[in-house]
Amino acid sequence: MKTALSLRMMSTGILAWCFLLHSANGQGEATPAISLSTNSISNLSYYYQEGPSTSHSITITCSNLAGVVDISPPDGFEISNDNLTFQNFAITLPASTTEATFYTRLRENQPIDTYTGMLTITTINASTQTVFLSGEIWTKDAWDYVEDFNHSNLGGSYANNSFTGNNGLTWNYTSCRNERGYGNNFMYLTHGIKLNKEANEGKVTALNLPGGIKSFECKLYKGSSSSTNVEASLWINDTEVAVSDKFNDDEIHYFKVDNINVSGPFNLEIRNNRSVTLVVDDISWSSYNDPATTYIESSHNTISDIIRSVDDSYQQNAVITIHAKNLLGDVQVSAPSRFLISEDNSTFSS
Repeated sequence: MKTALSLRMMSTGILAWCFLLHSANGQGEATPAISLSTNSISNLSYYYQEGPSTSHSITITCSNLAGVVDISPPDGFEISNDNLTFQNFAITLPASTTEATFYTRLRENQPIDTYTGMLTITTINASTQTVFLSGEIWTKDAWDYVEDFNHSNLGGSYANNSFTGNNGLTWNYTSCRNERGYGNNFMYLTHGIKLNKEANEGKVTALNLPGGIKSFECKLYKGSSSSTNVEASLWINDTEVAVSDKFNDDEIHYFKVDNINVSGPFNLEIRNNRSVTLVVDDISWSSYNDPATTYIESSHNTISDIIRSVDDSYQQNAVITIHAKNLLGDVQVSAPSRFLISEDNSTFSS
């Protein structure tokens, strides 16, 4: 009995010693891990020479790190750990990091183009994490009209009223108020108009706008911290012509509509389509001249050096081309005194 007990204790002691040796070799330690709040960010866009884009945040969560974390942006993009100072090379987080937020955006002063790339997050003994980034630098349109709401009489409560805006144009609003933002998300970006959250109740309208409308654009923002998607619609002459993309973030979204092609005067209206507040700013449009309009023009306004010899053996003709469209009647061409005209360059008459 004594011998058997002694052997068991010896055996148990050896097993315990082997286990501790196994742990000391590091093979039983927890594996470093990194997770991200998102793996894809789009809409990092801006108009040419108006960059950089607005920034988007990414939250990184780390556990059991064995070393620092390196975050590297792709070409054309830049990153920041404070949303103030951005750089186009890697930033490093310490090995003690458990959670951190960093920011990314499309760099300024780049050519008009589409930009994509993979932002990478690496650390020792952990799988590399990536975030797909995409953005675009747009050609800046030459708008004929822009309403920036800098002259509005909007107050802090929802109301119905009107004001005279840019270019002396009158704007009417229903269930709208001034834009004061929420938190610090975009208060510094806009002086826009906030449309109430009841669908189709919040709207801004302008009547009898001159010159017709070819293309349209405005900026849209979510007006509250609600998790509901926002959406706007554009109405021309009481007909819905376009609906914006739905979105649920704190960034600028551009609502662009091309080839509207309505001759003026016309009525323009922007409506809030969803049950969440929506902010509209910088309503812009280009004029449109209906190509169906009747017109007539000549290839020449002045012709000189029509020569005729004394014995009628030589004369020089001039060719005039007339361009006309959508005529309501015949075209009459009359020659001045001492000149002749012809439709076929053969038979001339006065």
